[in-house]
Amino acid sequence: MLVTTATNLLGTAVNVATGLLVARLLGPTGRGELSAIMTIPTLLGALATLGLPEALVWAAAAEREKSGRLLSTCLVLTLAASLIFAALGWLLLPAALASQEPEVVRAARFYLLQVPVAAVMSVAPQTLRARGDFVVWNAVRTWFPLAWLLVLVGWSFPEHRSAAAVAMTFVAVRALLTPVALGISVLRLDRRDLRPDPRQVKRLLRFGIPNVLAVLPTMMNVRLDQVVMAAVLPARELGHYAVAVAWGTLSLPVLLAVGNVLLPRLAAEDDRARRRRMLIRAIRGGIVLSGVSGALLAASAPVAVPLLFGEAFASAVPAALILCLAGAVHSLNWVLREAARGLGRPGAVLRAELTGLAVTVVGLALLLPRFDIVGAALATVLGYATVFAALVNLVAHAAGISLSEAFALRASDVTMLVGSLREAVRLRGGARRS
Repeated sequence: MLVTTATNLLGTAVNVATGLLVARLLGPTGRGELSAIMTIPTLLGALATLGLPEALVWAAAAEREKSGRLLSTCLVLTLAASLIFAALGWLLLPAALASQEPEVVRAARFYLLQVPVAAVMSVAPQTLRARGDFVVWNAVRTWFPLAWLLVLVGWSFPEHRSAAAVAMTFVAVRALLTPVALGISVLRLDRRDLRPDPRQVKRLLRFGIPNVLAVLPTMMNVRLDQVVMAAVLPARELGHYAVAVAWGTLSLPVLLAVGNVLLPRLAAEDDRARRRRMLIRAIRGGIVLSGVSGALLAASAPVAVPLLFGEAFASAVPAALILCLAGAVHSLNWVLREAARGLGRPGAVLRAELTGLAVTVVGLALLLPRFDIVGAALATVLGYATVFAALVNLVAHAAGISLSEAFALRASDVTMLVGSLREAVRLRGGARRS
């Protein structure tokens, strides 16, 4: 988890740097256009995975000797789905981006090329995660953010400083690096039998489809606000909100590491008592980490947002303050989702996300017309809080944990968390010296 946390923090630092560069290059209007270009194709790319990244981790963790065949089967399924979703996006984008300029719509259609690329990039490295090869898995995950940062630093768009140019370059860089990630994943397999196995299709989809159905409300909970604003608000307002979202979600990387490690560990663990202890530690540690990081982000937002992104984004601060709370809750939800999947309950995640999505929709309908981007931020908090309540009840019931055990924080929880990190550092240092 320490390695994954460090990678997530590095990725966040790189993403912040790229976000700052893009915001300063494009300004609020251009940043809003970029959000409009990317939002719907990104959502379609997530749906095109059919939930198979999580299904691959779950299946390959239990049957490592079949990892190659499971990987190729997942790739065939998700590539076929990506073509369908890209075609759907081509038809829907003009209506979905009705308030944007024609150039933005054309760029969004071009950006649909990232749907199959994102699908392969999401599936390919998951065999590394399933086999516990977290060092290599994390190394693969860092390549694209670092490469994208280098491209932005080296090419400052002197003649074509537009959202469309940024989006097109993003697709090109990702497409170049995806085959490399796939090749490394294949080389690390125990057995390189890569024939797709039709007998695994039903099993993988049975786990994956509830996941992808849960991804839709999850992604909509995360992106519905921006989708709606792209259709009804000017690009400048969307640009302010995109910066507020970027700041509010900076607390996510640490909790992502907890979830990334938790899913395969729970899937491979047969002892109920050990799974129960593992979950209690993950939930309590997640509360401490998300609470501290969210509070720090909120306290620094009034100064940091205009200082880092530019004075033109000062209007984003009120929404950013609210989204710091939303980001902390969203981080905890990630841990709980991965816990539920590790316990073999992907369908329950879907029910929780649908409930949260309903609250988000109602919140946006009531609050966005009256309070603009602040209303969208409030609706997001309400949706995330609803998902959290549903997921924590699900995980506690499935693992036999009382709510008091999950949430009754003690000083020993903080001490345990700090001690675990120190021990991990000590053991890793000893391993390197050996």
